[in-house]
Amino acid sequence: MDSIIIGKIQQYGTILKNDNTEIAYQYAENLQLSVEFTDSFFDGYSFLWLYCHDRDMVKTGVLEFDTTKSVLTLPRGAFEKEGNLYISMCAYKGSEKDMIRIPTSPVEFYITQSLNPQAANAPREPGWEDVALSLFTQIFNHDFKDRTDKVVSDAQAAIDDIKRRLENGEFTGAQGIQGPVGPQGIQGIQGPKGEQGDQGIQGIKGDKGDKGDKGADGVVTLANGMIAFTGDAAGNLYCNYTDATAPPGFEVDTNNNIYMVIPD
Repeated sequence: MDSIIIGKIQQYGTILKNDNTEIAYQYAENLQLSVEFTDSFFDGYSFLWLYCHDRDMVKTGVLEFDTTKSVLTLPRGAFEKEGNLYISMCAYKGSEKDMIRIPTSPVEFYITQSLNPQAANAPREPGWEDVALSLFTQIFNHDFKDRTDKVVSDAQAAIDDIKRRLENGEFTGAQGIQGPVGPQGIQGIQGPKGEQGDQGIQGIKGDKGDKGDKGADGVVTLANGMIAFTGDAAGNLYCNYTDATAPPGFEVDTNNNIYMVIPD
């Protein structure tokens, strides 16, 4: 947040001093004071900054402190009254059981009277939730951040080491021995009949077979002319005859036997 530095608070041990008393006019808002720590008295502490308009501190408000820039931001409530403005700090260190709490002396400023540009609006008090979060952040950064960062860094280093070793195959063991063969499964159902394949090439000629048994006596029947049967390499049977006007007739039974038909 952009703002204007209107003064400086200097710390000497537990004493706070200022370099200028009259810092602003009434009804200002979000102006800043720089804080200069002149010694190491409060090194490692967390800070809670308070303001009030009377030394009895009947009603106090909380100031936002930026530890990085070392500046205090004064809200509207700090400028609502003409007159004295007191600011003090309380330093904290340690856990709840052994908490060290060191308050400082108040430092005095003066708010000069002015006209209220928002007379119809009630003054806004700073939220304690924001202050509590700011204080918690300071305590965490002082007491736990280094240890937390180390835990995160160590965890990331372990993850990186595991990834590297996985990539290098350090976690891959030798292949184990083959297990026993499992039992044979049940036979599956028969698939559909496939299409008939192409006819294969003719095989080589086989050996001559044994001589067959003597057949029954034949019956001689006279026929006109001469006939002869011949076959080709493809297995076709041809009948050759001399009488072109009267070709012989033949029949084939279911057993593929050929009979010559003799006219009556």
